[in-house]
Amino acid sequence: MLPVQRIVHLALCASPLFAGVAFYFLRSANPMAASTEPSLTEIFRMVGAVSALGGAAAALFLPRLLAKAAEQDFQIRLLSWALAEGASLINLVFFYLTGNGEHIVAAAVSWIFLIFSGPKTKG
Repeated sequence: MLPVQRIVHLALCASPLFAGVAFYFLRSANPMAASTEPSLTEIFRMVGAVSALGGAAAALFLPRLLAKAAEQDFQIRLLSWALAEGASLINLVFFYLTGNGEHIVAAAVSWIFLIFSGPKTKG
């Protein structure tokens, strides 16, 4: 089961990486003037921070709360990886819409958390 977990984890890690590189180059090649209103920028900043912190907290504590059986281990890990990936992707979309570097930092932190929460050999 470990090779399957590694493949799934690698696929979940790759999507924020590709999206981040694409959004960065699209944004730098065609810098849009403030594409959103200042009030929306503040909302995006708050939602991005909450999603990054909430995704990391849920990914840390949810597996411990749901760990009831060993056969559910992969499903619980997959859920925590998906939460971290979702937080990273939300912040990347907000970066693309606003051009605010804070969203790149939040996405990078979520992505690094996703990388380090990968499958481990038991032993």
